[in-house]
Amino acid sequence: MRVLALTFGNAEQASSFYRIYQYIDRLREEGVALTAIPVDAFSEWEKLADYDLVIVQKKLFSLGKVRRLRRARALVYDVDDAIWHPQDCPHSWWTTLRTRLRLRAILRAARLTIAANEVLAAQLRPIATRVAVLPMALDERQWIAGIRTARSEVVLGWSGHPVSLPYLEAIEPALVVVGAEFPGAKLAVFSGAQPRFRTLPFDHIPFRAGAEPEVLRRFDIGLLPLAGGAFAEGKSPIKGLQYMAAGIPTILPPCGAAQAMFRECATALFATDTAGWIAVLRTLLGDPALRLRMGAEARRDFEQHHTIAAIAPRLAELLKSAAAN
Repeated sequence: MRVLALTFGNAEQASSFYRIYQYIDRLREEGVALTAIPVDAFSEWEKLADYDLVIVQKKLFSLGKVRRLRRARALVYDVDDAIWHPQDCPHSWWTTLRTRLRLRAILRAARLTIAANEVLAAQLRPIATRVAVLPMALDERQWIAGIRTARSEVVLGWSGHPVSLPYLEAIEPALVVVGAEFPGAKLAVFSGAQPRFRTLPFDHIPFRAGAEPEVLRRFDIGLLPLAGGAFAEGKSPIKGLQYMAAGIPTILPPCGAAQAMFRECATALFATDTAGWIAVLRTLLGDPALRLRMGAEARRDFEQHHTIAAIAPRLAELLKSAAAN
């Protein structure tokens, strides 16, 4: 079976890598030959019908390009965040209308829409022909949990893109308080840029592509402060999944799909404001056994629900079904 994926970005863009590119080899084992091309670099619209199926990864096309996409024998639309909602600033009425029309057009053209979580799926079901949920996944061969023991130094870790640093900076007051109470607590920031804290000391680990498993294994607690709003509600943060795979507990706000990834008090603790962050940080910093127990549970959830070994066969089955119907 030949499949073409028109991706939002290239293999270095996180969303495209984790939804499409990382599956190429595993899908071949399932009888699916997947070719992935960034949509902005694609021009051979007349060749769409050469493939058994075409995947569009979260791109919202003009209505004219959607008509071109209908040349495909079968079309699948894949989304891992609510791209139809504004992320940083409100949309104008015209942008809102145009976005809704484009979303409706691609959903109606697709035989199947694949959503990364139930929050997205629920928003799309009233419009889409058919919706399936396929969770985010990581390669279990690369993501091996570190061996952890209770020790005096505890690494609070944050990993993320520089654009997300303001969310880490917003919890500085809580980190300052617990840092004074727990001298053994150290903050490590793995990113392409450094946060602009007012007083908080930290260790900066410059980002290197592919180094995430190695770096996150050094963390004891994963920090996942998030933005609010409709866009954030629909996002399954890959960093949260990476914390799970590394075998560490996570602290995050109880926000939509991110909250649904975790089990409260089993794999994560939730915090909504500065007082809440202080409380849960105290809980985890003061209880080494709890950290180890929650980390082991997080790793167990990852192995059961989010490995490529588990997800790739499900993806292949969805694609074959969409091509056949």
